[in-house]
Amino acid sequence: MNQLTWHFGFANPDAAIKLDTTGWLIQNDQSELADDYADDVIKHLQRLLENKKKGKNRGFRNLIKKLETVLGLEEYGLIIKDKNIFTDEANNRLRLLFRGHMLELRETDWVNRYLKSNIIRIETKCLAGLFDYDNWKAMQEWRRKLLVATGVTICPYCDRQYITSFDSDGDIKKSSNLKTLATLDHFYVKSRYPLFALSLFNFIPACYGCNSVIRGNQDLKLYPYQFGFDQITHFAVRPQIPKDQPPAFLTDLLVDIILEKDDVSFKLEQSLFEHLPNSVRKEDVQNDINILRLNEVYAVHQDYVRELMIIRRFYENSEYRSAISDLLSQAIGTENVAYPVTIEKLRSFLIGSNWIHNPDEANIPQKRPLAKLTNAFLRDDYTLLFPYQIQQNEMNNLL
Repeated sequence: MNQLTWHFGFANPDAAIKLDTTGWLIQNDQSELADDYADDVIKHLQRLLENKKKGKNRGFRNLIKKLETVLGLEEYGLIIKDKNIFTDEANNRLRLLFRGHMLELRETDWVNRYLKSNIIRIETKCLAGLFDYDNWKAMQEWRRKLLVATGVTICPYCDRQYITSFDSDGDIKKSSNLKTLATLDHFYVKSRYPLFALSLFNFIPACYGCNSVIRGNQDLKLYPYQFGFDQITHFAVRPQIPKDQPPAFLTDLLVDIILEKDDVSFKLEQSLFEHLPNSVRKEDVQNDINILRLNEVYAVHQDYVRELMIIRRFYENSEYRSAISDLLSQAIGTENVAYPVTIEKLRSFLIGSNWIHNPDEANIPQKRPLAKLTNAFLRDDYTLLFPYQIQQNEMNNLL
């Protein structure tokens, strides 16, 4: 549920065939918008270079050489004319850079060289003004268009905050009216990877807290368009048991947590699945959990976890569901007609259907915050952990 299911798609439609082996979730219905965006950025770059040339900037030729180096265009060059600065090959590479998919970009020599080479990154710092996110006025309008086009309503990092979009005066056709609560996070931070500052693949719709307050300029390892935390982590409940509690207390520990016993508290943590995808390293997952402070931000939702536990323990038993079924049958007013209440129907009644994830609707973005947390506890996709001071035999008796 935490995975971003939206993307602008591939610059080259033929490359989409590789989705069958990668398992990435991609929607290509915004390809035309992505093409328009890339064309607009290229025109913006062309205007900047033309202005630098007209201004007789002494470093102009050096700037062009650095741009050619970064884009791997040494053998093609850049045509410097009044209205045509970029060669066809340069336009192709720039279009891929600005609107392409990460799968395409990772297969190009010049992008891989950029990611791995400190020399090229140093060269790119000299070009940062060309790929300046903040000084391109049209980017403010494009930012609104792109964020609205995603349809993403929940922050993919924390799964807690709404990042909805709306129009300010009722006329959604006017882009100037579009407002959004989301920010555009750069997966590759601008300060270290300025070449990607205007690339669609690098834009992650996120809440202000995750983007600006918590993450800052720290490097994340897991690309959100490929892996969501729901695919690689689950929740762990770690009760905080006083050391002086007698062993008998442990046998009723779960009940005491559910009933909110005053002297029992617990920590809610994200824990790694035992088996991870081959391309995912445990240290990378832990890196992102630490940077996004996920264990800390989820600590405030203990009351919600208790409510889910109560629902699971008390309301989903057959007696309660049978009583609800009888009441509904009476309310309908039809004699001798049973109205069975399944666990799924009961959960929709108690929690709300928009919190519950249907595995058959993997491409549909979630609509409610804390959906991952909710589904984890409804699916038993969590673990009850105990303090390390508990002896193994006591643990076995409890389990």
